[in-house]
Amino acid sequence: MPSERSTSMRRAALGTALVFTGSGALLGTWVSRVPAIVARHDLSPGELGRALLALGVGSLLSMPLTGHVCRRVGSRAWVAFTSVVTAAALTCVGLATDVVQLSAALFALGMVYGSWDVAMNVQGSAVDQRAGREWMPRYHACWSLGSIIGAAAGALAARGDVAIGLHFTVAAWCVTGATIVGLLWYIDERGPASTGSTVALTDPPMAGRTPEGREQDPQSAPRQRQPLTAEPPVRDDPRHAGSTPAGPTPAGPTSAVVASGAARRGWRERLTGNRALLLIGLLTLCATIIEGAADDWLALYLHAGRGLSEASAALGYTTFATAMTVVRFAGTPAVAWLGRAGAVRAGGVLGIAGVLITVLSPWTPVTFAGALLWGAGVCLVFPAAVSAAGETDRPAEAIALVTSIGYGSILIGPPLIGALADVIGMGQALLTLAALAAGVMALAPAVRQTPSTTPTPTSTPESASPPAAASPPAAMSPPAATSTAAATSTPAVGGAPGSRDGDQSGSASIAR
Repeated sequence: MPSERSTSMRRAALGTALVFTGSGALLGTWVSRVPAIVARHDLSPGELGRALLALGVGSLLSMPLTGHVCRRVGSRAWVAFTSVVTAAALTCVGLATDVVQLSAALFALGMVYGSWDVAMNVQGSAVDQRAGREWMPRYHACWSLGSIIGAAAGALAARGDVAIGLHFTVAAWCVTGATIVGLLWYIDERGPASTGSTVALTDPPMAGRTPEGREQDPQSAPRQRQPLTAEPPVRDDPRHAGSTPAGPTPAGPTSAVVASGAARRGWRERLTGNRALLLIGLLTLCATIIEGAADDWLALYLHAGRGLSEASAALGYTTFATAMTVVRFAGTPAVAWLGRAGAVRAGGVLGIAGVLITVLSPWTPVTFAGALLWGAGVCLVFPAAVSAAGETDRPAEAIALVTSIGYGSILIGPPLIGALADVIGMGQALLTLAALAAGVMALAPAVRQTPSTTPTPTSTPESASPPAAASPPAAMSPPAATSTAAATSTPAVGGAPGSRDGDQSGSASIAR
């Protein structure tokens, strides 16, 4: 029944939001004590950058594999595992007694935290599609809210001179407990074809929604799931003329086996060779360098470069995180009004202004206002990129690819800014982020919604029946459908043409 389905999806969304909140709280916990970590180990900016490099290497080793793991075991099991190990790794970071131990603990933290990030975004994308809503910015708003909670608690711990090890241990395991509660409401995004999930993930899109389940708005036409390659299906390829009949091809066992084998052989090549995905990844890289610089350097810059107390410096980062949270909660109407690309482009403008004001203003209140603009500018880029990646026919792997490229910022940002800070000063090093914000503006069209050729009725999702178009989207067809729409869809592994490979997360779309 619609009411039962709606209740189930809202519970799944609540669980997803709780997991995002926990992830953000752990990062906020770490960021709030970076000045104390630097003082404890007597690190220069360059040495801190090299230590943070271990965090990035760990993330980039694990993240590309996470999409495949989620398809095998499901995001629920993987988030449960990675959240527990993340808590243990953060505890080790707090207890490290020298730079070698710190780097090793950060490497382990990067591996499990980065993999957790991918898995929870896969779940968020699945819930969005299944519910027919654009909740991704709000999930990331919950992540930002968690980072505020973690940073605020860290500021209190710093003011009270609480030992880093004790602070990290208590915070990590409290967050893990809350995360496990959120997992109770997760859905199995792999679908009924794999493990008999209790929530079917192949229902047709609701009326009044786009084929991937988003509310139709006047600024953007509906968008269908995009294949990872622009190459037409084999049966339409002139090189194979005469080998297959024209027109619809029955979805029998033989064709299913052929499609499955072709998809298994080529999905990695289609992912890495897809120009659109690589541009989305590059956009994410620019945004995550800008955001990560605030995570790693803003509190330290305010403390060491501007002479603020450790608690006041943590408050400066809290201002940044608060702006991210508020704007992400407002992200759904902002995207509806400006379009996804327009919202990202506007964010680039705010990012430039925020970085310049934060670094160049001599007045602390104005500096905090700059941090607010900095956070407001960068906050919608990561959710927009994940949503765009989730609209491909291999969403788990596409999300893993885009987020892996984005997390390359951990390899590039800290050592680059640290090295520049050693030479020209931390403030001047942070000014380079304005150029990356300009890059965000230039790359914004990469996440633009692509209009489909099939109009979607605009009735309400709860009361209206599914659209009765003459040529429905492929995702509305049953697995064995022989309609023209189904026959011309990009083949997918073991599932309905146009669906998520039979074991993915929805009937038709992930700040970071």
